[in-house]
Amino acid sequence: MNPIKSKHLYKDVASKLSEDEDVVKSVVEEYYADLRTALSHMHYHRIQVEKIGDFEVKHWLLDKQIERLQVFIDRPIQKMTDFKKILLDNAVMKVQKLLCIKELYRMEEQRKIFFRTHRKKSIHAKSNLEK
Repeated sequence: MNPIKSKHLYKDVASKLSEDEDVVKSVVEEYYADLRTALSHMHYHRIQVEKIGDFEVKHWLLDKQIERLQVFIDRPIQKMTDFKKILLDNAVMKVQKLLCIKELYRMEEQRKIFFRTHRKKSIHAKSNLEK
């Protein structure tokens, strides 16, 4: 599947809907802005957009980012200024979000394993019943 950029959708959608291209552009840009917000604020570990694709957090980068931020948080600060306090608070908040996303990812992986094992058992049970 080739990725689609939003600017390539304007003319096609506008012609199909018989709408002005500027109206379509504003709707598409608002949609993409909401999508980017959901991704950047890390509300979910995976977001599926129909006919565009799946956006998923890379689990191997989560640990790396948490470790990097933890080093920043644990680092001794000589003089605490307002700006450094804001940076420190933002880092702590981001680590908390990353840990929540990591937990969501772990729960999703457990769910997948559970369904795989139960599906195999049910398929095996059905084949035994047929015999």
